[in-house]
Parts: sequence; C-alpha cells; structure tokens
Amino acid sequence: MAFSSKPTFTPTELESPITEHAVVIAADDGATIYAIGSGFFIASGLVLTAGHVLWGFWDKIEQRPRPTSAESLQFGIHVLQFPNTKAAAPALWAVRRVWTSSLTDAAFMHVVPASREAEDHVWQGSLALSPLPPTIGDRVVGFGYPSSSARLVSRTPLQHIVWELRPHTTVGEVSAIYPDKRDSTLLNFPCFETTARFDGGMSGGPVFNSLGQVSGIIVSALQTDEQGSFTSSAATLWPAMLTAVDFEGPGLVCKGLYQVHELSSIGILHLVGWESVLKRITIERDERGHERPRLSEPQPQS
Repeated sequence: MAFSSKPTFTPTELESPITEHAVVIAADDGATIYAIGSGFFIASGLVLTAGHVLWGFWDKIEQRPRPTSAESLQFGIHVLQFPNTKAAAPALWAVRRVWTSSLTDAAFMHVVPASREAEDHVWQGSLALSPLPPTIGDRVVGFGYPSSSARLVSRTPLQHIVWELRPHTTVGEVSAIYPDKRDSTLLNFPCFETTARFDGGMSGGPVFNSLGQVSGIIVSALQTDEQGSFTSSAATLWPAMLTAVDFEGPGLVCKGLYQVHELSSIGILHLVGWESVLKRITIERDERGHERPRLSEPQPQS
C-alpha cells in the first residue's frame, strides 16, 4: 500500500487502546527513578524493547563489562502501563529477568506486578507480530513516549512517582530496507528506514505495518533538514525471535531454554508467518568468522 501523505507526529491520549500494550521503561539507580525509553507487551508478563535502552542504563550504574547474551540481567528496571480501563492509577510492573539479543537491538523482559493495578489487570489479548519488514512505500505507524520524565516522591509505596508523559503516534512511509545491516557500527542488524519521526524516549516502542501487525522496534532517528524531515530506523523482528529465554509460562518446562518464536506454537505470543521465515534462515560466517543467521531471498512461485 503506497503512502504519499506528509508524515505526522501527534500527541496520543493515555488510556487509549495502544497504551494497553505500549509502555514506559523506567530505571531505578537507587537514588532516582526516571524514564529511559519505551517498550511493548508481546504476551502476558513479557515485554519487548530496544536493547540499547537497557544498555544505556547498565553503562551508567554498573562498574563492570556488559554481560554476554547468554546471561540474564537483573537490575532496577520498571514498566509503567496505562491500560484502557477506569483504573485509578497506572499499572506498575517490576522487571525480574532480561534477555538480550546478540543479533539485533532487542531485549525481552519478564515482568511481575508491582502495584495493585497490575495485580488486578485483565489482559485484552496480544499484539500480532510480523517477523518481516514492510515493503518500500508502505505506510507504517510508530508509538512511544518521547520527552517523558519521572520524579520519585516516596519509595513507600514504590508507585509514589510523579510522571510527566508525552505519548505520541507517528506515521510515515518505508523509504529503505536493509536485509542484513545498514552499517557495521550503529545499525549492524536487519532494519528498515522510514520517514516517520522517532524522538528521544521512543526507542523500544512498536512500529506497525499497514495490517496493524508489529513489524519493527524503534531504534534511532535523524532529522535531515531544517523543515523537520526525518530518516528514522526500526529493527526488523525476525532476528529477535531467535533469542534464547528461560521464560516460565503455561505449557513450558520449568527453567527450560526456548527461542522466543517457540512461545508462539503454544499460544503465549502471536507470531504471524514464522514458518515461512524459518525456512529461509541459513547460518553463515561474518567477516570475523562468527556464525550468524541470515535470511535468504524468498523462492519464486512456480
């Protein structure tokens, strides 16, 4: 579907349908709690965000190297959700486990209730995830919490936090697709570019294709001229689906190790078209000799 209208960047009401799923990621360094990015629920108890959102916090508070992708991270991260309900306060979730991807800018977080609103929350269904990017010219819609802030009032209770949130919806079209990577340093993973505007604080938020499926994770943006034109980037989802997690849920073996896409086969998340993608994944060696999965071109229909 071609999209020729001017890109838009508009405020969005809290407690709207999208804020049921899209959330604020907040960091706690022991003295202050503050907003560091966006994310979104892909299943009950499982949130996806951009890995650099968490690494930025890690580098600030930890006095040791980043752990490898095989390790789970445990530090002061919280999730703030504004479900589309009449709840008196937002739902606050504590992050118990984090699994990062070595293949792309993505991190999965296991969250548990940290407020009564979270304990009482009834899930309204999961977002549909599309592992492939949209095509050039397609309309895409992103969502996140730019220029948001938080101020700690009291740690008893923890949810005594004053939030200044500015949720925004952004619309644009896909302008370029990078099947392997855009470059060797900043965006060295499969991604796509869009004319949609992604401001600071939106990193980790979802990008939807024209079918309403999440097809990317907001990772970066660059204003290209004084008239406000943007070239923004989103990580393609399929590499993230290969992340190994020991997420515990219905139908899973306790402390068993699964790739994220396997959670779809037992109904924990809604992943569209993965079977065809899996057939195209091959293992190749990169310039350093490391094995990495690569997505081959689709076979032509006979």
